Amino acid sequence: MLLSHPERRTENGFRLRGTSLSRLEVFSDVIFGLALTLLVVSLKLPKDFSELRVSIRGFVPFAICFALFSLLWHAHYQFFRRYAMQDRVTLALNSVLLFVVLFYVYPLKFLFGALLGEANGGFSAQFRTAGEIPELVLLYGVGFAASFLLIAAMHVNAWRLREKLELSGTERLITMATVVDSVGIAGVGLFSCVLGLLLPSTHAADAGYVYILVLPWKLLTGIYFGRKIKLLEKLVEAPG
Repeated sequence: MLLSHPERRTENGFRLRGTSLSRLEVFSDVIFGLALTLLVVSLKLPKDFSELRVSIRGFVPFAICFALFSLLWHAHYQFFRRYAMQDRVTLALNSVLLFVVLFYVYPLKFLFGALLGEANGGFSAQFRTAGEIPELVLLYGVGFAASFLLIAAMHVNAWRLREKLELSGTERLITMATVVDSVGIAGVGLFSCVLGLLLPSTHAADAGYVYILVLPWKLLTGIYFGRKIKLLEKLVEAPG
């Protein structure tokens, strides 16, 4: 099922086909909100000043977790604003995405808590053996990669239905740009998994720093496809 709207606003060269919230989007937002709530609820109320110091140090991993969830939520939000799709494939992919989001809430916070502890000379997260650290890195990396691969798959499905959606040349290019961007972000997660398995167990948590590569990747894809979009727009506007 494809939702159609008579009035379509344009944002960043893309006509917004989903100008009102559907039940699917409301449900999805509830799940994203629940995931963020679980991050906060798991924080313990400090009993003294020393525990308060530990809680404040925990702000950094929480901020990283929040930023990653925000990045994923924005990609999800943008998809439904642009395409307003509710076909069976989209429903299936979206359901799996929400499942993955809830699944990797705790591995995400646990991982970045461990990273923070390592940066301060010890582990804030508890491990029975060093061999458990690569397992955690792998668990989180797979969840992270799966999330953005699902976002990419949703956009591939939109590309498949480009004729029904009446996507313009610019919109098709933006769609493919989003696919490339999402696959690249997922690749960062998979690279972290590989690095976590190759590094010595005691330093496997260092693989988490790989996620910093998400920023330059988004910058590079933004510049590359931004130029191609501008070139396409000039060709369309050119007379004759």
